[in-house]
Amino acid sequence: MLLTLILGSLFLGVKAYEYSSKFDHGIYPWAPRGRIYERPDLYYGSAVRARLSDPAILAKIKELDGRPENELSDAELTGRRRLKQVKDMVNNPDQQAFDLAVVADQIMPLPGEGSDSHDHGGGLNDTFAWLQLPAVIPGGNMWASTYFFLTGFHAVHVIVGLIVFSILLLYELGPAAAGMIENAGLYWHFVDLVWIFLFPLLYLF
Repeated sequence: MLLTLILGSLFLGVKAYEYSSKFDHGIYPWAPRGRIYERPDLYYGSAVRARLSDPAILAKIKELDGRPENELSDAELTGRRRLKQVKDMVNNPDQQAFDLAVVADQIMPLPGEGSDSHDHGGGLNDTFAWLQLPAVIPGGNMWASTYFFLTGFHAVHVIVGLIVFSILLLYELGPAAAGMIENAGLYWHFVDLVWIFLFPLLYLF
């Protein structure tokens, strides 16, 4: 039972780290705070413009622009040119939907149509991790909401199970506690069974 408590706590620690990483990348269970947009519309353009106007980001860009070319990798050189292009596009008063689609593709290109790849690398966010520009992912907010709901609801059940096991540690093993221990075990196996389905659904597909 003590081992179950330790492993359950470890699982919650992994979830906490995973949630923290999601938040760092602007992935939230609700759209207003997130940096995921469903389409490259004017709201998206405004969000990119606001991010590029952040004083900390401006300082980083200034530092990047001041570095000589021989100190930059090929990816950084290309990224610097693409970043300038993105800045010009989002600050263009005659902004067109096509321009914003190009901006979105420069920030985080999506896999080609019909591709089985889930790799979103090669964009500005990948080249310059500190940029953390808003990205366009069709259906991304729905995925984020579903992910946080399912994993969060499961985590609540894990916490309840750990509390129950902690209480059971105070009891002496015997016929009087047999029913409670059996019910707690059945509950914990149910939580395990749910995770067997959640894991491939959320992480493998």
